[in-house]
Amino acid sequence: MIRAAPVGFAFALLMGALSCKAPEIEACDDFLSALRACTDQNALPSGPGEEKDGCTAVDPACEAYLRCGASAPCEAAEGETFVTLDLSGCAPPEGIDCP
Repeated sequence: MIRAAPVGFAFALLMGALSCKAPEIEACDDFLSALRACTDQNALPSGPGEEKDGCTAVDPACEAYLRCGASAPCEAAEGETFVTLDLSGCAPPEGIDCP
């Protein structure tokens, strides 16, 4: 019984480490979730699996932009009926492509 505790602790620590995401990956996941929730209001909602690998390699410089985008309002452009995230208040990092 005494040896079970260290093994259990090591297993829990390993599982926790495997489930951790880098902040920029988490921000990207949040952004894509917000974008999907917004665009799903349109006549042709996004399908499952879109942007499947969109957040596997994200530049850390994109984190603030993606966090801003995840909290951006969902709106239609003037005179349009298609809604999407209004990213006008979010500044992408210069010279870096963000998802």
